[in-house]
Amino acid sequence: MSGGLLEKAQSQDNEAVVTPDEGVTAAVEDVEETSGGGLLERAAFNDGEINQHMSKGKVLAGFATLIMLFSMYGLFNLASMFNGTALAGFSGLIILFTALVALGLGSMAYRELVNEGNPLAKVQWGALLVGWLILSLGPYVGGMNFSGSLAVTNVTHDEASNSLTFEFRQTSGLFGSAGSSDTLDVRVTQNGVDVWTSTVESVEGSNGLGSFSINISDFYSSNAFQVTGKKISIQGDDGNSYNPESTEVPYRLHASKSGLREGTIVLDSRTLTRHVDDADGAMTGVIDNCESCKDLLGVVLDVWVGTGNADFDSDIPPAAVQGDYTILGEVFDPDGTLTFTYPLVTVDGTIASWDNTDGFGSGNGVVGDYSSQLNLPGTTTDGDPLGREYIERNDILSDYGCYEFRVTVTMTEEWASELDSTIAVEEFTFERGMNSDED
Repeated sequence: MSGGLLEKAQSQDNEAVVTPDEGVTAAVEDVEETSGGGLLERAAFNDGEINQHMSKGKVLAGFATLIMLFSMYGLFNLASMFNGTALAGFSGLIILFTALVALGLGSMAYRELVNEGNPLAKVQWGALLVGWLILSLGPYVGGMNFSGSLAVTNVTHDEASNSLTFEFRQTSGLFGSAGSSDTLDVRVTQNGVDVWTSTVESVEGSNGLGSFSINISDFYSSNAFQVTGKKISIQGDDGNSYNPESTEVPYRLHASKSGLREGTIVLDSRTLTRHVDDADGAMTGVIDNCESCKDLLGVVLDVWVGTGNADFDSDIPPAAVQGDYTILGEVFDPDGTLTFTYPLVTVDGTIASWDNTDGFGSGNGVVGDYSSQLNLPGTTTDGDPLGREYIERNDILSDYGCYEFRVTVTMTEEWASELDSTIAVEEFTFERGMNSDED
């Protein structure tokens, strides 16, 4: 036998002894084999997953907040934006429906991101319902009118008196006054600058309704549409035709009462483009092209009255103007002698009228509504293949030569001065060969 019993016992003890470090290492390795990763690695993984959930949650929360803020703004301005129509009720339904959709999307996202596909617990459903109530009711609270407001709901224009009448609605709000005063502080702005301020009397009605009127001459400063360029209307081989291109510089009326939030309304820019600063005229021959002659039967007169821009005046006609003015059309012979005067045309807004006792058309027309052109009809259409009403040659021309058609436009608005006159001159040549009666 090799070795005694004591040696064998010592040998077995040495094989069974394991150092503390070796035990910890073995335990950690065992955990790694059974769990698929170390404790630090698992902790880092859980932190990343939580951060991912939080990031998606922030996106959902931000989207819901934007919906709520937009709804607050819409409800707060609803009365003035839609003049108190039934749209307010429909908007409430839209907000509730949107909040309900957000609730459904939130529950699905919460189940997938937080509960890993498991159904929501009662506490989680309660949190989502609270969020739905905030989304649904929050806009109403934020949009409430606490201090009272005044909304200008409508404006009408009376061309006969050149005045504007405004209708308004006033509400007291939760903590504001009812605006019992029968006067309003009114100001009119153009391009952000005050052009007129005043205190006006109002006519109060029931249910917070009222109205007041102001004259255009009180605040009118400059045209609301101003010509700033030109645009092609017709393209041709011999050149292009152009129309004026305008920029809108609108007027805004602001009205307020003590204790009420100010109301505002944008005024119609076509109605407030009234100043004439440009005019053109045209004198066009009416030719009867018979087989053996070229006979001048007479001439057609046209005028264009409106607003223009000196930089483009030679290329474009004036832009339309709705104002009060007169048009005087005169024709002078080569010696400067007056040979013809068209009846004085009076324009009130867009309605033109003149004396047609001598047969000059119907005695009325339209100018400045959408076009600045006005035809001055003559006394006959005989022989004109286009059927135009022209002025016969012997009534307007005396002899051959270069004639001048002069158009004088004079403003008659209350704010206009005696210097507000515009003159345009157009030439027309009556040549030999245009008269079949000549030798």
